[in-house]
Amino acid sequence: MPTKKHKTTRKKVVKKNLKMKKVTYSKNRPFFSFLRKPKRGWRRLAFSFLRTSAVVLVLALGATLISYDPSVLNFMSAGIPEVSDSKFQPRISYPSDQSVRGQIPNSQEGLLIAVNKEGENEKKLIDIFAGVFPDKELRVIPYDSAEGKRYVADLSLLDLPTVVYKKSLFDAEPLSATVKDLFIVQGNFEVLNAALVNPSGQLHLGSMSQDSSTLTIGPANAPLTVIIYSSLDCQDCRVHERNTFGSWKNLAKEGRVRVEFRDLDSLLACSVIHQKDPNASLALRETLYARANLTKEYREYALKKNNVEDLRQCEAQDFPPLLDKRLSDALSLGGATLPVVFVGKTGGNQWTRFTAVKEFSEYEKAGVSF
Repeated sequence: MPTKKHKTTRKKVVKKNLKMKKVTYSKNRPFFSFLRKPKRGWRRLAFSFLRTSAVVLVLALGATLISYDPSVLNFMSAGIPEVSDSKFQPRISYPSDQSVRGQIPNSQEGLLIAVNKEGENEKKLIDIFAGVFPDKELRVIPYDSAEGKRYVADLSLLDLPTVVYKKSLFDAEPLSATVKDLFIVQGNFEVLNAALVNPSGQLHLGSMSQDSSTLTIGPANAPLTVIIYSSLDCQDCRVHERNTFGSWKNLAKEGRVRVEFRDLDSLLACSVIHQKDPNASLALRETLYARANLTKEYREYALKKNNVEDLRQCEAQDFPPLLDKRLSDALSLGGATLPVVFVGKTGGNQWTRFTAVKEFSEYEKAGVSF
């Protein structure tokens, strides 16, 4: 027998819900219950506005109190322990010795030790200095002048061009941490080098290390020496090799340059160590760098074709210390990326550093005369 459905009107349902939602107020209601956030309506908006205004007012009063009485801040920070972390290292600093370090005259605020007054690197440094210190003076001094040589010697500058700025004035500038990290503290000066914005075309001062296992082409008495750090595993190195090797080879035949290939690959390094014929090692190098994709099978084929013996023994004993030395030399000379090329007078101590060069014409654009 079906059950009888009770009909409930909409009016009764609404009336019942209103009775359930009815709020009863007790005489024992807490005193701070009015701070509870209302659930809806204009009271909710008013409550949010008043609460936010109260927080802002409290913070403003606290900041005003601290500004008038710094002892309040000292009292608040007295219980905070100091945090030290070895990961946060200070910027490189050198001892300040007035007898050794040169001094910028009081009338000078910034100096640019320049190689070429109209050079691209010098222009970039001038633009950076004008952006960081728009109201300061920057005087340009040629590095080979008497004054320039004194600053180079006193500050032990190795890479040019560079900007030298008085440390006392630098510390007084309201600079961000990012800008300050561009400069290096050196004695009483702040130094900014163009290698940070353009790693190629810098003048490096200092002698180059000797490498007895270097593959060389060209006469030993050539007026210019070219040193190339490269690797078969570097795609940019293979592009540079394909675009420049022919020019280096022709200049070496004419006796105008002596080229030293300091490869960071075990195959080529061991080829130079164990091959008695330099021409065979040079042919192997030229063949491997000419390949767009250097597979393992092709490397093994090249080894057998050129009769390179005892490769495994060389890779285990002779090559590791040689690789460490070449990597250390390249990094110490500012070669952070490969290929890195140094061009300088044979037997001299001034070298122009190039990185990321892909065409031979880039050397001539930088002012290198072969």
